[in-house]
Amino acid sequence: MDENHGHWGQMGVEVACKAWLSGGKLMTNKNTWFAHFFRGGGVPEGHKSGFPYKLSQGAVDRAREYSDDLWLNNKWEKQTRDFQWLVNKFNPPTWEYKMVSEDRQKLFAKMYNHIHKRKHDSIWRGVPLWKFPTDIQLYHEVIHETKPDTIVEIGTASGGSSLYFQDMLDIINPGGKVITVDIRDRLQMKRDPRITYIIGNSNKRNVAAQVKKLVSGKCMVTIDGDHKRQAVKWDLHLYSPLVTKGQYLVVEDCYIDKGLFGPGEAKNWFLERYKGFKQTDRCSRYMVGMTMDGWLLKDA
Repeated sequence: MDENHGHWGQMGVEVACKAWLSGGKLMTNKNTWFAHFFRGGGVPEGHKSGFPYKLSQGAVDRAREYSDDLWLNNKWEKQTRDFQWLVNKFNPPTWEYKMVSEDRQKLFAKMYNHIHKRKHDSIWRGVPLWKFPTDIQLYHEVIHETKPDTIVEIGTASGGSSLYFQDMLDIINPGGKVITVDIRDRLQMKRDPRITYIIGNSNKRNVAAQVKKLVSGKCMVTIDGDHKRQAVKWDLHLYSPLVTKGQYLVVEDCYIDKGLFGPGEAKNWFLERYKGFKQTDRCSRYMVGMTMDGWLLKDA
């Protein structure tokens, strides 16, 4: 083991890369188990229990940078295979998007803090819509490409995004309509007569039934309501059947600047259990956004 990797979160990476890249392999023994024991009990008197090591965030970052440089740039002297071999061997769906670089993560964190946390959110016709400019452009491109007849939005908030969606439909598919749902009325605009506003809990079956009655033609759904994992699961369960083949189901805020968020966990759960949708890398076009990893295409 190489101490330069540090001892916080890098051990698995080091063991795996050294095994595979030197010509070996890793196997699972399902008849036993392995776990850490952090001196949780039976410690000598006067000693503290729990995690016994001190490690600053700076040391963690330096260890990760060392690890990234060593493996991604093929600098380990004992490797007989390059890192691309490892990528090609496993190559799960959407791997290229999952291989998010440190630079990309830092870029997203900076944009998230500047735009969202500092209240520099985008505005459409004077009304806030809580999306990155990259998301707004992606929605325009998808609406232009797929020309939905109905867009169902879970999470109205100030009303800027539903107004934007309706304006796009008027340009691209005249006669298209937006149905937007929020648990309370938070509009910062007068109600637009072109848009159907429903006030209620999107997780409730009677609200979903009300939405279903209004849907017609090709339907796209975007979920940006309650971000708790359980709530997003219910939204996915209730509204995914409305999405028609060739249209998108968008789960917003799968990721924040610190990693996987409640909607992301719910989205992964959904893809494992529901058929007819596939993960796409649509969001990788502009590298960052509030819709990262959330573009699901109905393909069956």
